[in-house]
Amino acid sequence: MKKLLLLAAAGMIASSAMAVTDGCTYQSVNGFTCKNQWVDDRVSNLSGWNALPFASMYAKARTATLWDDAQGKTKVVVGFSKTITEGESSDDYATLVFIDIITGAVEKEVQMTLNGEPIKGLLCANQVGCDGFNNLWFAGYMASMLKMDGDNVSGCNEFKIYKVDNVETGACSLAAALTLPEDDWSADSQGRIDYCDVCGDITLKQGPCTVIVAPANGGTIVYGWGADQNGTWGPKMNGGDYGVGRIEETYPAGQTSWGTAPTAYIVRDEEFTGEMFYVDGFTTCPALYTTDGSMIGSFAEATDLAPKVGTNGVSEFTLAGKPFIVYSMDQYGGTPPCQISVCELGEGSSFEGMQRYWTLPENGLGDVSDSGTRYPGIGVRHYPDASGKEGIYLVTYKCNNGLGVYAIGEPGWQDPNAAGVADMEVADENAAVEYFNLQGVAVDEDNLTPGLYITRQGSKTSKKVVK
Repeated sequence: MKKLLLLAAAGMIASSAMAVTDGCTYQSVNGFTCKNQWVDDRVSNLSGWNALPFASMYAKARTATLWDDAQGKTKVVVGFSKTITEGESSDDYATLVFIDIITGAVEKEVQMTLNGEPIKGLLCANQVGCDGFNNLWFAGYMASMLKMDGDNVSGCNEFKIYKVDNVETGACSLAAALTLPEDDWSADSQGRIDYCDVCGDITLKQGPCTVIVAPANGGTIVYGWGADQNGTWGPKMNGGDYGVGRIEETYPAGQTSWGTAPTAYIVRDEEFTGEMFYVDGFTTCPALYTTDGSMIGSFAEATDLAPKVGTNGVSEFTLAGKPFIVYSMDQYGGTPPCQISVCELGEGSSFEGMQRYWTLPENGLGDVSDSGTRYPGIGVRHYPDASGKEGIYLVTYKCNNGLGVYAIGEPGWQDPNAAGVADMEVADENAAVEYFNLQGVAVDEDNLTPGLYITRQGSKTSKKVVK
């Protein structure tokens, strides 16, 4: 029997360790609270880390995201390229692991397929993500966007993004096969793709979508693609004229390449425009750009809060109307190692005037090299409580070191998950239904666009997909 079938048949797998916290108390800042829900890491819970199905394949288990199942229960999803050996040959198979965000219990490990055949190849599930419509997607590593014949370009490869259609069987569809326009085919436009970001609807059925990539070892360039709802993919950079954007300004200044394993993060807005994005390279700190290549903010405005150059990863969220940035502070050489920083941005969501709230975990996740993959998975899900106060669950993951979940809330927030359930149990049928987007911002029910929303009716909160 094929190992694919054996793995799919495994279905549910039990976590072999009890949930353990990092043991730290995080002081409230401006009334905002932070508490660790659980960790599986090398510092506070090594047995929990070792029990994870991808722990021994750390170099090929690089990213994590948050996704809601059909019942609205949030899962931590870790993507990895699982090496399976059959006879004298071995290959990497795209595999996702689903973990309950509340308990930390590993629920299942599922191998991904396309048209009934396993998706496989070198680092074939290098990144996993969830778009603005709760579509779970993943993409693989690509050695070069352009086909090179010596110093000459001979063609363009397809950067493929897969949508997970069935989390029980692993059945997937090819959501995008992205190429660069021929006008962008030049030797200085080629680069390796490690990670990307997806904003909007990767299926294009319920909304538009943007994909941004900061390629490695290809200069300070950015690949960008966009599509309207029910449209076709085309170039996104410089007004949609080019697929390659050229970045002149960096922080620190004067960098000529992003270096190894750079990351991009698209700033979310209600229209999924994808017009602003961060790039965090191995040679740079996170900086904010527009699709015309202009820098509009960087840690030059907050040098005392800047991360160490040589670690990659950045994200954003909004809580109680305040904008926050989350970014990797350092890798396994840090003191403590493998932390993320949570900061409130300054006026107008700028770097200037930003304030650090916490570094998580306080003791770090671990200090063991992950072969230089560098990227920390950062994910956020909002949970309003019965009184309308806002909170989030934040996941941080660093391959070969650990995985942790934190509950962060505005002043007065009562975590609706504290009793171990994802939704409140009591509803007032006569109460009005209120809608919030995934950033926790209240939205008008009469003007909803397609997407995933959090709803509150009386004292019950749940999640709803609007089509």
